[in-house]
Amino acid sequence: MSKKQQSNPLHLENTVLHLGRSDLTLPKCFKTYRDMKLDPMVGGSLSFIKALISKTGFEIKAARGSTAAQKEVVKALNASLAATPYGKKRLLDNVLSMLDYGASMFEVVTTKNSKGQWVFDVISPVHLSTVTRFTFEKGTLKQVALSAAENDGLIFNDASPVELAGNKVLLFRLESDQDFPLGKSLLYGCYTAWKTKSILNEYTTIGAAKNLSTVVKVSLPLEYINAYMQNPLSDEAKYTEELLASVENLHAGKSCYAVIPSDVSNGGQSLFDIKGVSSESGNSTFNAEVSIDRYNREILFNMQTSVLALGSNSQGSFSLAENSTNLLGLFIQNIFAVISDEFQKAIKLAWDANGLPEEKMPTLVFNDVDERDLKVFAEAWSKLATSGVVQTDLETENAIRSDFKLPSVTAREAPQGDNTQGVVQ
Repeated sequence: MSKKQQSNPLHLENTVLHLGRSDLTLPKCFKTYRDMKLDPMVGGSLSFIKALISKTGFEIKAARGSTAAQKEVVKALNASLAATPYGKKRLLDNVLSMLDYGASMFEVVTTKNSKGQWVFDVISPVHLSTVTRFTFEKGTLKQVALSAAENDGLIFNDASPVELAGNKVLLFRLESDQDFPLGKSLLYGCYTAWKTKSILNEYTTIGAAKNLSTVVKVSLPLEYINAYMQNPLSDEAKYTEELLASVENLHAGKSCYAVIPSDVSNGGQSLFDIKGVSSESGNSTFNAEVSIDRYNREILFNMQTSVLALGSNSQGSFSLAENSTNLLGLFIQNIFAVISDEFQKAIKLAWDANGLPEEKMPTLVFNDVDERDLKVFAEAWSKLATSGVVQTDLETENAIRSDFKLPSVTAREAPQGDNTQGVVQ
C-alpha cells in the first residue's frame, strides 16, 4: 500500500503573502485584477463607484476673462469631445479603468474643423498590457513603446509595434508615488482579504462535498482486504474491486468511502473503526462564514464603499450613512482632480495648436455628484443672511436659481410703503 502523501495543506498566513508577491507583479497583475473582479464584493464596489462617476457630466470651461474668440475655441473643443468615436460617456468609462489597474492610457489626436480651429479628432484608449516600455525624463513622460494587442479571436490587430510621443499621451494614474510610479490599483489593497476569502470559500465547498457524514463505510472480512491489496487477480480482490466501484457510483463517481474490516475481537468489539472529526464530543467547529464576512468588510473598507454595507447587519447603522457618504464623496472628488489634472495635457495640446495664450487656457470641470437639496440650502442660506454674513442681490439670486434649475428673474419690485425704492434692477 502506497504511503505517499497525496496533497499538502495550505498555510494561509504564508501562502497568501507568497502568492501576492507573484500575482501583483507586472504584467501578471492585469490578469489577477480581472480574476478579482469576479468576486461580488470587488466587482460590485467597482461598478458602484464607476456608476457614480460616469453619470456625472463634465465639460471644458473657459478661463475667467476669456475673449469671445477664445470662448469659441472652448465651445468647439467641447463639441469635438462629444463627437469623438468614443463619446464623452464611454471616454470617461475608459478613463476609470485606472481604478482597476492603477492607470489608464490614451493617445490624443487633433484635427482642424471647418472653421480652422484645432480640436480633438480621437482620444483612443491604449491597454497597459500592450506597453513594453515607458520613458520618463525628470517625471515627464517622453515616450511610450507599444506591442500589438493580443488577438482574442474576435479582434484582429496586425499593427506592428509603435512608439507614441509622451506629449500626445494621457496617463491617468491613481495614487502615483515612488513605490507605485504607474499608479496603484484600487484592488491592490484588497488582494490579501480577497485571496484568503477565496481559499476559505474553497475549503467550505470541499467541506460540503467531502464532509465525513457522506462517507460510505464498507465493512469486509480481513482476508478480502488483504487479497485486494496483495493479490489483485484473486476472486476476493475482484469482488472487492467491484464492490468499491459500486460505492463510488453512489457518490457521483467520487472516491469517498472507508473500508473497515468486519472482524471483531473475542469481546465482540470491532478491531477497526473510523469516525468523522466533527463527531468527537466537545470539538469546536470553525465557522467560516464569520471570517468571510470579516474579509468582505475589509474589501468594502479598502474600496471606499463601506456605505454599501450600512444597515445590512447588526453592526451597521444608517446613522453612519452621512459620514460614510461624505468620505466617499471626498474620494470621488480626488478622482475628479486626477482626471482634470492629466486631461490638461490634451487641452494644452489643442490650445497651443490654436496659438492661444497659456494664461487663458481652459480647464476640465465636473458637475456635482449629488444633486443639492434645495430645502437644506435654503435653511443654511437663511441663517447666513440673518447673521449678515451674506447679502442677496439680483446676480447672486440668479446664480442660485441657475444651480437649482429655477427660472431667472430680471427685476424685482420693492414692497410698497414709506420706504419704497421703486424697482430694483
